[in-house]
Amino acid sequence: MKIKNTLLAIFVSLMSVCTMAQVPNAMRFQTTLRDADGKLIKESNVGIRITIFAHTTATNIDLYAETFSTQTNADGIATVVFGEGTTDNKLKYKKVADIDWTNTDGDRWMRVEIDPNGGTNYS
Repeated sequence: MKIKNTLLAIFVSLMSVCTMAQVPNAMRFQTTLRDADGKLIKESNVGIRITIFAHTTATNIDLYAETFSTQTNADGIATVVFGEGTTDNKLKYKKVADIDWTNTDGDRWMRVEIDPNGGTNYS
């Protein structure tokens, strides 16, 4: 029994060493959209911008952003795949997989902005 437990402990230790985390190339993002009065924005074209930014005590630095033109469903839900939108090539990172998540220049945060009229006037 002791040998069995020892072998199990060695196996678990080796597995933890061999396991590596991977950054996804894309992530599904879903949100329910409401207007200023709190009413669902149903079956409407909407614009969405998602930005990953570094937050420091002094400033926020945009690192990566994507925009989407999509439509909400009957329940006001919009679904996009972050990593497959139109990228902002003026920013530091060009792909989701390239983002440095080690936070050497500040914590990472996600900002989501919406244009309920389907354009690019995000708020």
